[in-house]
Amino acid sequence: MKKATVILIVAIYVASIVIVGVFGLQALIYNESNPITGFDLPEQINGKPVKPTTDGKGKTVVVEYTEGLEIPIEYVPVPADASSDVDVEITFQSSGSEENPTAELIYDEIFGKKVNYFVKFLKKGKVTVTIRSLDNSKYSTTLSITAR
Repeated sequence: MKKATVILIVAIYVASIVIVGVFGLQALIYNESNPITGFDLPEQINGKPVKPTTDGKGKTVVVEYTEGLEIPIEYVPVPADASSDVDVEITFQSSGSEENPTAELIYDEIFGKKVNYFVKFLKKGKVTVTIRSLDNSKYSTTLSITAR
């Protein structure tokens, strides 16, 4: 090989390292967060259809009351890979008071995080469960459950 060919190959090699170093390997610090934009609720609860409420902001279902009735609160955040925690709470009880509630919200706790929510009915009545995202979007939906 001639000396000019070797110098050309080395020059191209060094130039390619510089070009890739400057343009191709820039580290971008990017913290991706996917906010919750909705919740998918089941189509049936205890074999009864879940229907939209009249105002369109939530869902409602009517189930038959039995002693020890527990309704699982199942939801899927939209998008499914959302990077936010979710808070579930009972926000309304039609025929209950603080001393004598219609239902109570029970859950399992794993590593300090609440999971597997259930509404346990203590008597006939209606409760409204609010499912809320804890990220900046503050999205929420309601599920009204009537046990008669």
